[in-house]
Amino acid sequence: FDHPLFSQRGLIAIGHVSLINHDPDPNCEWRMVQVHGRWMIEVWSIRRVSSGEELTFDYGYDPTTKD
Repeated sequence: FDHPLFSQRGLIAIGHVSLINHDPDPNCEWRMVQVHGRWMIEVWSIRRVSSGEELTFDYGYDPTTKD
């Protein structure tokens, strides 16, 4: 990922979010949020997700272009 706030830095996702795979037609989106001074990745579904369905997002998605 490119870090959405610092173009000269990268973003490494660890924890559960690192298990979300790429799909050009994803079922999730993400954004960076700061919690208690630490940057976190917030992920939410953008459509209904069936039981057992893999969570996906577009690796090229730019959260800074959303409202």
